[in-house]
Amino acid sequence: MTTRDIPAEDISFTEGAQYAGLALSVLSMLAYLAIVLTRVFTDDVSVTKVAWQGPMLLVVAIGGALYGIGYGIAGIRHHRPVEDARDKEIQRYGGAINGGLVGLTVAVSIVLLALNVEPFWVAHNLFLGSWFASFVSTVGRVAAYREGIPS
Repeated sequence: MTTRDIPAEDISFTEGAQYAGLALSVLSMLAYLAIVLTRVFTDDVSVTKVAWQGPMLLVVAIGGALYGIGYGIAGIRHHRPVEDARDKEIQRYGGAINGGLVGLTVAVSIVLLALNVEPFWVAHNLFLGSWFASFVSTVGRVAAYREGIPS
């Protein structure tokens, strides 16, 4: 039996959390971009001078809180074991993807700081790079649940 043959009600708790996190992540990033781009076009300022700090902090705080609350509630309502051996292996696989991309993001940020680039660019490199790493690793985990971990 492959993972494609598993009925929807047999999706593991951890796999379901990946789908929820992916949806929340995309919605949060779209909200942030909509706010900042609207400000760029309506405030008549350059992109580096737009008020981005508040929306960035809100997206991180609200998105993280919503995911944590949802994960906690789902965990309480879930009556079976939360994680099995396959979940652990897939989480490890996604973590490897994430670690490499976050490392690259940090390295680029160090270079930007060394070049004395405006804080806007450093913050956005960290924010978007971390989001991208999380997004790609979650997509990798979802694919691993559906197709298996690549050899």
